[in-house]
Amino acid sequence: MKTIARELAWDLYQIKELNPIYKTDYIPPSIKKRCVTGPMDKITLLVGLEDSLFLLENPSQLINPFTPDTTSMQDSTGLLDSLSAQYAYHKVKTGETLKSIALKYSVSIDQIMEWNALQTSNVYVGQRLTLKQINTIKQAPIQPVPVVKPKKYYTVKAGDTLSRIATKNNLTLAQLKKLNPGVGNMIRVGDRIRVK
Repeated sequence: MKTIARELAWDLYQIKELNPIYKTDYIPPSIKKRCVTGPMDKITLLVGLEDSLFLLENPSQLINPFTPDTTSMQDSTGLLDSLSAQYAYHKVKTGETLKSIALKYSVSIDQIMEWNALQTSNVYVGQRLTLKQINTIKQAPIQPVPVVKPKKYYTVKAGDTLSRIATKNNLTLAQLKKLNPGVGNMIRVGDRIRVK
């Protein structure tokens, strides 16, 4: 209870008062799961920090991030090779969001919310999150897909010049000529000029 009080900034006397089932300020291990009763805001924090609190009380159970019983390797890109599900604990730092943490560990926001029983995507500085990596092969960085702009053409009408066509289509004369290599200054009615 002292660890809970310290980590959640929750008055120890109030924890004891709301949980008379425990005769001391120690919550003993038991086969049957037991709950801690308290205000919703404190219980929400408690659920989010459950694994971290366990490790504070049982430091011998501490494992290195993403290295349980299998070998894993982290390279300079931060990507992981792994053979099975592996766990890490991440402490939220100033400026981090659930999205930035998800990107860092190559997981989705929904996965982090599920693994930590989060009701919202809001996180706070100092919060410890359980993360699971399930990669069987090294993930390659996502390559951006080049955006192919559709081509657009203009049919030359009587009285048109390259300068007028460029102006009508918000282009400079140089841009228009670049889109139409081989087109000289002479254009004829009915010619198709690329404008995009």
